[in-house]
Amino acid sequence: PHATALVIRAGIVYLHADGQLQAFDRDKYVEVQGGIDRLEALRSDLQKKRKKLPADATDADRKAIDDEHRLAGERIAELQRRVPSCFLWRVPSDCPLTLILAGDTLVAGGEDKIAAYDITAGRELWSTPVEGRAYGLAVADGALIVSTDLGRIVCFATE
Repeated sequence: PHATALVIRAGIVYLHADGQLQAFDRDKYVEVQGGIDRLEALRSDLQKKRKKLPADATDADRKAIDDEHRLAGERIAELQRRVPSCFLWRVPSDCPLTLILAGDTLVAGGEDKIAAYDITAGRELWSTPVEGRAYGLAVADGALIVSTDLGRIVCFATE
């Protein structure tokens, strides 16, 4: 919910949130979080079912619901322990305004600077100052074009 910019390629989500640039496996995360959500819904349904038991329900009926509720809770805890494994890397970043993916390089725009990161480990490859907030990023023919809120347009390219 705190993401300020994101890019998705081949099931990997690259995003900036809470002062960090991070990459995570979307499919793995959806599988794990989906399991958590389903089990939490099951626990809620079981609580309602337990409350609606008639006064003459047996202890065995109550125990069966309680056991199923407890097992769902244990499975939720197990899945929650798997959530961190969905994240491939996280690195501090002060470039939260925009992201673009160029090959294996993630470029992030920030206030008065841009920075490039290797997508395999999140290692910063380079950064350079720009005038203003870098909101617009484009890549073409090996060049990076940056536009800022001050109306500046800068092109970075190899010789």
